[in-house]
Amino acid sequence: ENKYLEKLFRECTRVTCVKNFKRRIVCWRESYTPSMQTMLDNIDQAVNEGKILKAGNSNTIARVDVDQEVFVIKRYNMKNWTQRIKRIVKKNRAVNSWENAGRLFFHHVPTPMPIALVEHKWGPFRGKVYFVSRFEKGVSLDKFLKRENIVDDEKQFIKREVKSLLSSLKQLRLSHGDMKATNFLVTDNAVMITDLDGMRYHQCSHSYEKAFLVDKLRFLENWRHEIEYLDTFSSIFEEISL
Repeated sequence: ENKYLEKLFRECTRVTCVKNFKRRIVCWRESYTPSMQTMLDNIDQAVNEGKILKAGNSNTIARVDVDQEVFVIKRYNMKNWTQRIKRIVKKNRAVNSWENAGRLFFHHVPTPMPIALVEHKWGPFRGKVYFVSRFEKGVSLDKFLKRENIVDDEKQFIKREVKSLLSSLKQLRLSHGDMKATNFLVTDNAVMITDLDGMRYHQCSHSYEKAFLVDKLRFLENWRHEIEYLDTFSSIFEEISL
């Protein structure tokens, strides 16, 4: 796995890497078409011309079309020079998203496919950074479960998929860091986990158990007013903890 993760950041069979004084771009080679290259070279323009899904101070999320495919760009905005200096010695959140998505992809854990990482910089100083993933059509877990017309088969599907997802994360010693229901995407055939910039791999079992408890409490907090789902997900955590 470590060799695989290292290859996510350099030129190799699967990944193409463009690096110079002002920027770094890594992209899945099969996705690095001329149109994708143009988009990544002008990524701020792509964000501004795309469909804005979120416009916040810390990040901006936009949906864009390239080669008749749909992608999501998450731009991590630079607030001040303090952040710029911190990024010299600390991995930024876009890098975390790229690495974590690659790790999940390697282990076949459902998450939107990572496509590219873009870093604007000036020598060692990083500016705005961007994480590009494939757009997945679906709805957030809370919206899916709170529909009035939900049926038992759909509830069983959710229970099965969430249990499989949480079990995989536990086996891999990965904590998410922000298990809001909106960070779980329900598609036609899976429940995917998103927003991976705070995900962390724990070498130490004690460290992981503490983080696992935080994730568990945050996830269950989503359902404090939904007793049926609170019971369902509580039982799932009990089962995967055995």
